Amino acid sequence: MHKQMPDSAPGVDGLPNRFLQTLGSPFVDIITVLIEACWELRYHPRRFKATRIIALRKSNKRDYRLFNIWRFIALLNTVGKLIETAAAKRLRDAAEAYILFPNSQIQARPGRSTETILELFTEQVHTA
Repeated sequence: MHKQMPDSAPGVDGLPNRFLQTLGSPFVDIITVLIEACWELRYHPRRFKATRIIALRKSNKRDYRLFNIWRFIALLNTVGKLIETAAAKRLRDAAEAYILFPNSQIQARPGRSTETILELFTEQVHTA
């Protein structure tokens, strides 16, 4: 939960991340039980999938009748985002444990960085 931006706009539930973060350990314990139950049941409650979509006008655009001057933002349910983040982490960890990623996959992997890709690139150049 600490990785979520504290002041991002809340979704349909109206709960900002900062509020959930201030609840501290009791909330973490409760949300952990909820996430475990969702994982075990292989079920993501429909209410946590609710989304509010807002339209923001792009800067320096004048004609509101044109579709391309708008940028649409999906504001996701805050608790739903926590469940999805936990599920994504579990899937990523399982993929790492069972070596399902190709070695060239760098992004969103623990212990991989720009330095890793540069080392891989340098190694390939020397091999070539």
